[in-house]
Amino acid sequence: MLGIGELDRRILIQVATISRGDLGGATKSWDTHSIGYAKIEFKTAKEEKDNDSLNDVEVVNFYIRSSNLTNTINSYDYRILYPILNATPIDGTTQKYYVNGVQEYDGRLNLLKIITKLRVGSETEA
Repeated sequence: MLGIGELDRRILIQVATISRGDLGGATKSWDTHSIGYAKIEFKTAKEEKDNDSLNDVEVVNFYIRSSNLTNTINSYDYRILYPILNATPIDGTTQKYYVNGVQEYDGRLNLLKIITKLRVGSETEA
């Protein structure tokens, strides 16, 4: 069971939006969904081959408070930025962790465990 004092790292949660141009081409952009505090748990690191390139992948779990806003987070359209300064990413330091799964943790209405992957070496915006 996590105490509220353990949620001590400031994070920025972003949601992807897709817009279509006049010719039908899709463009993905990232908008702020919410800003809050989390406990961060660094789990594993490994290498994965993707599109003929070798990438380092790190699995990181973020524990956040459950709310009507955070309950909309899914593994298709969201990512977490950490670390941040106030609500702003820090150039050269902030990493983008892409949501891989969301689980209820410590009771249905208490916390969410957000399972993410940090891909190092990949130039694509997933």
